[in-house]
Amino acid sequence: MIYHTDLDVGYWTQHETGGEVPPGTSGASAILLAGKMYIFGGHTEDGNTNTLYCLDLQKLTWKCLIPDSELLPSPRDKFAAWSYNNKLYYFGGFGVNIRTGDYLNENGKFVPDTRFTNMMPQDRDREWNNQLLVYDIDTNKWSNPKCQGQVPLPRAAHTAVRLKNLVYIFGGRHGNTRMNDLHSLELETLTWSGELYVEGACPCGRSWHTFTAVSDEVVFLYGGYSTSGVPLCDAWQLNVRHRQWSQITVPPNRPRLWHTSCCTSEGEILVFGGCENDIFQFDEPNKHANEVLVFQLQPYRLQRQCLQTVYKHYTSDKWCILPKTLQDWLLKKKQLEIIKSKDNGQENVLPQGSTCAVS
Repeated sequence: MIYHTDLDVGYWTQHETGGEVPPGTSGASAILLAGKMYIFGGHTEDGNTNTLYCLDLQKLTWKCLIPDSELLPSPRDKFAAWSYNNKLYYFGGFGVNIRTGDYLNENGKFVPDTRFTNMMPQDRDREWNNQLLVYDIDTNKWSNPKCQGQVPLPRAAHTAVRLKNLVYIFGGRHGNTRMNDLHSLELETLTWSGELYVEGACPCGRSWHTFTAVSDEVVFLYGGYSTSGVPLCDAWQLNVRHRQWSQITVPPNRPRLWHTSCCTSEGEILVFGGCENDIFQFDEPNKHANEVLVFQLQPYRLQRQCLQTVYKHYTSDKWCILPKTLQDWLLKKKQLEIIKSKDNGQENVLPQGSTCAVS
């Protein structure tokens, strides 16, 4: 599914992909790089996987990447991911321990999960880890480099965001604790900072939250799941230069955990999907969200405001006096509005989600 964001239409379209389509997974990662989306790991019907897939976003064709490495990462889910200098980086996660097979195990620790003894066979012996894994796109090889500095504790369901050559890791689960510690990794030297001290109030410990770059200095945090089992609906901004958190006032009662988020070219934060209730209350059905939450953290560009005014107050026969790029924007918006109006009232056309603008 593709959600149209830059045209203010709030509309989903469905597209068929081809090639070596990956199986359904949860807790996998997606990295967008040079017009391609890389999907790694996750949990499938058969347990964790360590397969890497690539989707060409122009051709919408999948390819399963077969690395030239002698050893591969251990299967895992709920890890953090980012890209840098044409390499894909993965940190931590929850999955099979490195002693159950021939996997990359030069560096990093694995901590066993001993809570349950009645797990399915594919779920037993899974552990939290703090490995750093690197896939080099140019050489088609995996590595497990040794980092300098104090490596964060093993964890899963944490988040990572890259700002230039620094990656910031926040929170996640370690054993029965959901943490609120902040760490950074310098990517040129692979040096960890140790836990970073942040002045003033800060978010409570959590997992399954999102951590999204707004600029080179500001990161937006939303939702998650607390140690006490509460689905969270709070929003925070972290200024990494000043090492300071600030809480943002947002409408209440929109909890999200295990959701996704991204930042548009206009600086809007889009939050989609996830669960709205405590997923460990097994006697209650899960409430999955299909509403798109839009957090507008700064004013729209003047050009976009002008285009909206033109679209609203001037008919299309007058658009021809504008530059072609602006005409294309207006025509595309009109086309999507027509499609959207035709689909209204039909059943099972597209998911019936809605958009909530939070300014």
